[in-house]
This record gives sequence, structure tokens and C-alpha cells, in this order.
Amino acid sequence: MKTKIIVFVSLLCIMSIFQACTDISEDFTQTRNPDIEYKELTSEEVALKNQLAETAKIVAEIAGDEEVLNEIVATIKSQPRIMEDRVKFADLMSTEQKLKSENTDIVTGKFAAAFVRKLNFSGLKSAGTLIENLTSQGVEVYIPYPIEDYPKGTEIVVTSTPLDNVSENIGYFAGDTEKTIIANQELTESLPLIIITPSVISSEEIASYSEESSNKIGLKSVNIDPLSVWDNENYKFRIYLDYVYIKEDYVNTIFEPEGNIHYLTGTVSFNSANSSITNNSTANEVHYSRRFPRKYERWAQLGWGIGMFPIDQLFIPDWHPGMTSTTWAFFMDLPTKTIVNSTTLTAEMLQKITVPLPPINLEIDPKGSISNTVSKSITFGDYLYGSFPFSRSDYKDFYNESDVWSQAHGDGWVQISDGGWRPVREVTGEFYFVTHCEVTSR
Repeated sequence: MKTKIIVFVSLLCIMSIFQACTDISEDFTQTRNPDIEYKELTSEEVALKNQLAETAKIVAEIAGDEEVLNEIVATIKSQPRIMEDRVKFADLMSTEQKLKSENTDIVTGKFAAAFVRKLNFSGLKSAGTLIENLTSQGVEVYIPYPIEDYPKGTEIVVTSTPLDNVSENIGYFAGDTEKTIIANQELTESLPLIIITPSVISSEEIASYSEESSNKIGLKSVNIDPLSVWDNENYKFRIYLDYVYIKEDYVNTIFEPEGNIHYLTGTVSFNSANSSITNNSTANEVHYSRRFPRKYERWAQLGWGIGMFPIDQLFIPDWHPGMTSTTWAFFMDLPTKTIVNSTTLTAEMLQKITVPLPPINLEIDPKGSISNTVSKSITFGDYLYGSFPFSRSDYKDFYNESDVWSQAHGDGWVQISDGGWRPVREVTGEFYFVTHCEVTSR
């Protein structure tokens, strides 16, 4: 009889263990919101979705430890500008991760140790390969809005990119994963989010940025007021774009990729055939773009001076006296609305038109004729802030004039990277920019 009881109890234990293992599912599913558009995922995307969700839950568990949380925040702040607000998961797991000097009081290695410890006791089927998969796929830890912007002691929510939609996903409270909430854009108004995302910035882009930064030597500027020699052909006049200030980036959901701000010299046109904006660039014109971290839009909406997004880039290599005018354009590339490239251009856009491009109405005002001489064409799903001819004489006349527009900037001047102060210029009520000119000998 005693043998039968022992066998019975043993069977119960085995069944309990088996049940516990089967309860740990790699399929992180939730009830679908009928108001949200979902896409069907491939088997590879389903696997990645589950890996991101598993990671989010583990990070939520260990982020309740203040030292772990501080290390995440400090490591993100130590990343190069191209990785702003993000860090590769691999860097958090690296024992060689270096922090900036101002973060020397942060203990490193806490995140990696806590993550490995929690993973080993998680019972996840993927426990043996999860770290390797996250590292090889370039997965990132992303804080879209700085935690310090919220009142001290505010609860933190950890979530992951759902992949099948751009609007919402399940979120776990840091330190208490039994407590969940729907993570979406609205939630960020009251609670900070940490998001586990697929790779946004490639290792090649990081390497290219680092090389570009190290090679940024440039020509030595002459310490002279550019206006005093404005018509002197013995000098080169280099125009730098220092900042842009954007109150609306038209990226409306938290899991939607960030927009890219484009700034160029050259005209843009609207192609009615596919509802796209096209850049008509010639060999003598320039076109640059930069990922626009969404926190700058919120700061700008609040009127905060830190909403000035630093570009600090040479924009026009030489606006010499022989170049009497050029055309400047600024627009936002909305990644989820990118349209297939087309070579069909509309060259006769002589008045303002309104184009329905949900969720916005696109107003295009070229303020002049558009050249149909095209050497290359790039199309985007965009929002156009402005495309306008800019004469060299007008640039001189308004060089030291500011559009006074915000108490956050006093009389409308801001400090640039070289320590000087430059005026803020308005394109529209939602877009402003700051430039300066440096003079070099020809």
C-alpha cells in the first residue's frame, strides 16, 4: 500500500512539473483591438515578436532594481548621437561597456548579471539561445521619452514592439510583472516606457557615423563677420544648419518608426499619380536627412528650449556671390507611409494645393516655378514643412534678425555649438530653424 501511495504522489509531482513547463509559452498573444489594423506575420516575425516579448518581461522584472535601471539609462546616454534614446542589447550585456565620465558613479554589469540570472530560472524554451538571438539581430532597448521628464517615483512600464501593429502592446510594470497595462502613445503622457525593439540603427550606420565624426576636420574659419565681406569673391561662405525646432512630426503612435527630417537645397514637387512628394535634385544641390527622436517634438510642444534638435551640419559648402539664390526645403519622411519610388514628376505646380494624405492634409506651396531638370529622384511618404526660394541678399538681410516666438528662447536667440548665439527663423508655426555662416579663404 505504501508503495502505491509513493508512486501516486510521484506521478502527481511529474504531472505538476510537466504542466508548469507547458504553461510557459513562447507565444505572447493578447486580445486584438477591433479598432486597430493588424498585419499577418511571417513565421520569422512571429519568432522575433515572441523573443522581444520574453525580453520585455525579463527586463521589467530586473528593472525594479534601481541599480539595473540606472545602468540602462546611463548606458543609453553614453551612446553616440546616431543612437540617441537607444542602446543595443548587446552593449548592455557587454562587460566592456564604457560610460561617459559623468556617469562614473553608475555600477556596470548589473543588467547583464540580473538578466542572465532571471533567464536561467525562467523556464523559457528559448533560454539557451535568447541572448545570442537578441545580440545577432541587433535588438535595442529604447526609452522614447526620458524617465527624468516624469515626476520622481513615477512607475515605469516595459513593453516590446508588437510587429503586427503600430498602436499598442501589453506592458509590464517594472518590478511587478503581475501588474500589466496596455502600452500605447496615450500612456506616455503619464508613465515612462522602456521598449524592446528590433534593430533600428544598423551596425554599418553606427560605424559610418563614427568614421564621419572622427574625420570632421574641415577648413579653418576666418574670425570675421561674414556680412562685412559678403560680396567679396576672395572668400568662401559656408552655411551651417545648427538646429531645427519641430512642433509636429506627424508620427502619431508609439510603435511607429520615428520620422526622418530631410533638409535640402533644391525644389520638390508633387506627383498626383501616386500622391508622393519628390525631390528634384541636380548635381549642384545637397540633400541630407536625420532620424528625428520623438522626444524633441514633445519638448517643442511644451515650449521647452531643449526642443531644439541639434543638426550641426555643413548645409551649403559655399554660398559664393555668384550664387544669387537657391531653394531650401524641409520635410518629414514618415517611414510607415513610404511610397514606391517613381520617376514621373510634376513640374507645373505654380499655386498652393491641398493633397489628402491621411492622417493629414498636405499643403504644398512652392512659391515659385519648379524646374523639370532632374538628375535623380527620391520619393517619400512625407509631410512638407516648406519649400521656398531663398536669395543670398535676403539671407544677409535677415542674418541677425529673429522671429520672436517663444518665451523659452527669450528674444528668439539660441546658443550654437561654437558658443555663439544665433537667431531663430520661422518656416511655419510648427517648424523653425537656426543657421550660421563661417568664412574661409578661397
